[in-house]
Amino acid sequence: MKVMALALLLLHGNILFASQRNFTELCLDDELTWEWRITIMRIMNDLGASDCGLATRMIKDTKRLVLPIGGQKISHLEPLVRFRDLQTLIIPDNKITSIASLKVLDKLEVLGLRGNRVFDLKPLIGLIHLRALDISFNPIDDLSVIGKLSGLRELVVDPNQAEHLKDLPDGVVVRVNKANPGLQNAQ
Repeated sequence: MKVMALALLLLHGNILFASQRNFTELCLDDELTWEWRITIMRIMNDLGASDCGLATRMIKDTKRLVLPIGGQKISHLEPLVRFRDLQTLIIPDNKITSIASLKVLDKLEVLGLRGNRVFDLKPLIGLIHLRALDISFNPIDDLSVIGKLSGLRELVVDPNQAEHLKDLPDGVVVRVNKANPGLQNAQ
C-alpha cells in the first residue's frame, strides 16, 4: 500500500535525512542502520516492489497520502515536495508548525491538518484546486487567508476559529469540529 509505505518512511524519525535523499538512494545505501534497512524492506513489501527503482516510481505516483496515526511528532513536511501529483494529504495530531513546503503541491485538493501547530495559512493561497480543508485545533493567527482560497468548498474549524470567520468564498460549507484531538499535541 503506497500510503503506508510513505508513512513508514516519514514516521521513521529522521525526516531531514529522508528529505535529502530519494528512495532509491536510501534503498541502495549499504551503510544504512538496521532500523532504516527494516523500514526500507517494509516499504518495499507494502508496495509489492521487487526492486528499489520500482518502489521509487510507485511512491512518485502517489496521489493520496493519509497519515492517520497522530502523535508521531512529525514537524517537517519538506519530504512531501517530491509528490507533485499529490491530491489528498491528511496528517492530523502532530507538531507541524509550517506548511510553507506545501505551496508547491499545486494539485492538492484535500488537506487535513487537524490538531497540529500551524499558525500561518498564507502558503495555501496559490493552491487553486484546494476544495476541502481541516484546520481545526491549530493556533492560526490570521483566518482572513481563507477568503482568498477561491476553490474552497468545505472548511472544518474548531469552535474558537468559527467565531472569527468572515469573508468566506461563496458556497463554502463550514463544519465545526468540537472533538478536541486530546493532550498528545501538548506534549
